[in-house]
Formats: sequence, structure tokens, C-alpha cells
Amino acid sequence: MLLLFFSVSKFLVTPPKLEIVSPGGDITEVVSVYNLDKTHQLRIKAYTGDWFLSRDGKIMYEKPGKLSLSCSPWITINPAEFDVPPDGKVDVRITLSVPDSIKKGHWGVVFFESIPIPGAWVPTIRIAGRIGLTIYVSPGNVSYMGGEITSLNYSEGTVQMGFLNNGDIWLKPKLILRAIKPDGSTIVDSTKPVLVLPGYQRILKIPFSLKKGKYTLQVDVDYGGSEILRAEKTIKVR
Repeated sequence: MLLLFFSVSKFLVTPPKLEIVSPGGDITEVVSVYNLDKTHQLRIKAYTGDWFLSRDGKIMYEKPGKLSLSCSPWITINPAEFDVPPDGKVDVRITLSVPDSIKKGHWGVVFFESIPIPGAWVPTIRIAGRIGLTIYVSPGNVSYMGGEITSLNYSEGTVQMGFLNNGDIWLKPKLILRAIKPDGSTIVDSTKPVLVLPGYQRILKIPFSLKKGKYTLQVDVDYGGSEILRAEKTIKVR
């Protein structure tokens, strides 16, 4: 009888992201890859990719360099394939050759993936593990930071608000919600900041339970710019 044992390669990459400010030129950062398995050696392959957030906040991946604001073509990884000893670590140099003409924020990802060791045999089938190192590159002096509320709705205890980042850098808008009753009394709530990439729109869904009645729904959005955006809508909760 053939018995197959499945195990997931265990490793860690730190730091989990790189935030780089550069008007141009070469910048090198060092990340560490740790083998959490105390018995087996790991073979790791590193490569670049692109990613963005869908309207509902789901991470979507693309081939490197496909997105217009990708920093993946600027990235060199050294070493790009290496062995990590049991309970050991390997330092990896991530070099970005940032163009001098950069005016907007760019971003990308470096994936670290465990792969079979050439010529090695183990009595298990290993499921490849993959960790993404997110990279953000900012020019420092951003020419424009802007946002726009594109929609506001309420349904079944949830506020749905559309927010478009029409600026040159990623934003993390924070929302303050108010439901104002006809007598002037107000119900207030707030949210944690969420990431919205430049050129992208997010549909933010915030639980906001209201009893039956008529309200003026008001949303203030602080995205870090020079003004606080506001939208309001009269709603009737049945």
C-alpha cells in the first residue's frame, strides 16, 4: 500500500512589506527568510508580480509589469533562488532602480515560494507555500492627492459607499457615519482606515444598524487631503 503524507512548508518573511520614498535612483533593502521547520531544509524561489484591489477589496494578482503603476520592472532580487537550512535564515537583497521621472506612487509584490529541492527525495508530498512581500514606492513630493465619493446607499443594516482615489498616491480614508433623526438626535459611528490605490474605486460596506424610521444619512470621509469630503442622503428604514 502506498501512503501519501501531506505537509505544508513553514517559513516566514520579514518585514512583511517595504515602504520606500525615493525621487529616483537605486535603493536596496534587505529582507530575511526564516525556515520554521527544525528538521527539513527549504528551497525558496523569489519572483515579482503585480496586484490591485477589486471594488470589494479582494486582492487580485497580475503578471509583473502589467499595471501602469507597477514597480515590478524596477526590482532585482539577489539571490532569486536559495536554500534555507533547518531552523535557519537567509537574507535577500531587494534592489529597486527607481526612474528619476517618477511622479506618482507605484507598487508591486515579491513572492517567496517553496519549491522541491533538486535531486532530493522526501517521503512526503509537499504543498508549496507562498508569501508575498508588498512593496510601495512613493516619490516623496506627490503632485496631487484627491478623492471622490461616488455613491451612498443603505440596505439591510449596511451602509455602502463608493470612494474613488483620483490622485497620485494610495489613500487610507476613514469614515464617520451619522444617522440624524427628524428630532435632531444623532447616531454616530466610525471606521478604521482602508486602503484605496490611485486610480481605483472601492465600495466600502460598513455595518450600521438602524431602527425603523426616517433619517438623514451623513458620511464624512477624511482621506488625508486638504478637505473632508461629505455626502448625505435621506433614507427610510422599514
